[in-house]
Amino acid sequence: MSSITITTAHNVRIVHKTAPVASRILAFLLDTIIILSVAFILAIIVSLTYALSDESFDISSPQNIALIFFISLPLLLYYLLCEIGMNGQTIGKSVMKIRVISSDGSPLSVGQCLIRWVLRLIDIHLFTGLPAICMIALRGSGQRIGDIAAKTSVVVDNKSKPPLIPEAGYSPKILKEAVLTTRETEVIQKILAYQNAGGNVQMSEENAEKLRKYLIEKYSLETDDKGLAFLRILLKDQISFSASHQ
Repeated sequence: MSSITITTAHNVRIVHKTAPVASRILAFLLDTIIILSVAFILAIIVSLTYALSDESFDISSPQNIALIFFISLPLLLYYLLCEIGMNGQTIGKSVMKIRVISSDGSPLSVGQCLIRWVLRLIDIHLFTGLPAICMIALRGSGQRIGDIAAKTSVVVDNKSKPPLIPEAGYSPKILKEAVLTTRETEVIQKILAYQNAGGNVQMSEENAEKLRKYLIEKYSLETDDKGLAFLRILLKDQISFSASHQ
């Protein structure tokens, strides 16, 4: 399985495993089954409604054209709405544990989801997915045309619980309150998770030190702890404060 390295706004390098072609195809098939199933159910409901009212369904009627449009719209927008609302996932992607992320490490934007959705027509629908499969298989980054244009990648979803849980009676050592943003907490978790999974120790320490300098300057923190040790303490402090406010 190939991987990509993303450099975040904090100048931290994070390694992600690219989603296998098979996982992306299975996710697509699952999403297609969902879309077709919903369309079938809606069609039955409309048919029963007209059958009970003894009216014939005239497809040329403005009322019925509008009805078809409003029924079809959510199905046409399925991928766009899911990837925006589910942070880079659809139901199929969630089941297959893969996710769309921004190639520069920033949060996935609505514009990126829109570009991917528009170019899906070329990548998948017009040519039965052949261009997408070829591009994903040939490029080490695992990107289809829509990903290249939107500057996104589809990766294995490594979202997990925090690698550290403060012990009972833990007293925060660096933070005075839970000031870290969600993004900063996620980056810390990813660095620690990568190192815990047997990742390159030198790279982990370098990333940790870069993030340490950024956070110390941003929040005016005072500590002698370095690198990964600093991140572990900081994460435990953040979790401890967050838990105390729940």
